[in-house]
Amino acid sequence: AGGIKSALTKAQEIAPPNVFIQIEVESLQELQEALIAGARMILLDNFTLDQLSDAVVLIRQQTDEQVIL
Repeated sequence: AGGIKSALTKAQEIAPPNVFIQIEVESLQELQEALIAGARMILLDNFTLDQLSDAVVLIRQQTDEQVIL
């Protein structure tokens, strides 16, 4: 789909406005890309407990909005 930002943009163009678009990420780098792209629903695929902890910290640093994990 051309990357996280491109996939999210394309999905937003065709989805109704009240639909959450879920982005699946497999690393903290992909999580950061998803947050920068404006994702509000993110699936953390196969994260360890340490990675989950780091993800929560990253989300709190990157956004003031509610993000659904």
